[in-house]
Amino acid sequence: MLTFVLNALRARNVPWTIVARESGVPYQTLKKIGAGVTENPGVMHVQALFDYFHTRGACSDSPASKEAA
Repeated sequence: MLTFVLNALRARNVPWTIVARESGVPYQTLKKIGAGVTENPGVMHVQALFDYFHTRGACSDSPASKEAA
């Protein structure tokens, strides 16, 4: 799940300010996760980001987008 979130963040398909606002994860926390500063982020933040990206198909590595291909 963390790998999926990191890939989605690094793809930068959606501005991080929007991701933070819509996922409920504070922007500063999101920046630390995306930059790798936080090596072991809390499960609640990772879950919120996973849900955000997974439901929006914002990452090309998502299982939904692979099924559609």
